Amino acid sequence: MKKIEVVLVDDHQLFIEGVIALMKTEQYFNVISFNKAASALAKLSDYCPDILIADMSMPEMNGLELIQKVKKVHKNLIILVVSANEKMIPYHLIDGYLNKSECAFKLISIIKNIVLENIDYSKPQKPITNREKEIITLITKGHKLEKIASLTNTSSHTVITHKKNIYKKLEINSITELVKKAFYLGLVD
Repeated sequence: MKKIEVVLVDDHQLFIEGVIALMKTEQYFNVISFNKAASALAKLSDYCPDILIADMSMPEMNGLELIQKVKKVHKNLIILVVSANEKMIPYHLIDGYLNKSECAFKLISIIKNIVLENIDYSKPQKPITNREKEIITLITKGHKLEKIASLTNTSSHTVITHKKNIYKKLEINSITELVKKAFYLGLVD
């Protein structure tokens, strides 16, 4: 299997070293890191990466500026933002987001999914309702249609309608995608 070429941009050296150490536990990754966005931008074409992982809060050039400049030149480059600053996230320009407070191994899973399976981990355009979250949780626990209807005190038809709406909002087509995206977006624990 071809290695996934990763360019990592973050101004915290400890974070960079942690991600590199984590990725060395896997055989799938080749990581090039930069602690300044401008340096990464200048060298990006030299590496032909599969994915760019960037922080949002960086001095001199922040993650948003980096992403906007990268997208002008590398329109199809997959971009994953790993940041604690969710307010700055340009969801329309990226393929995924992971909060820095998440489990480190979640990063590995998300990179593989985005690059290898091309699953879109952006946030849904329309918000997920509390009832939809409840149904998502029951689906991810493996409950069948009739059981979900019973647990939510609704009809099977209502559950089917909610499921269709969930699929449409999350832009997915299968239960496998639902489980992956629901966990990524924090819709289930």
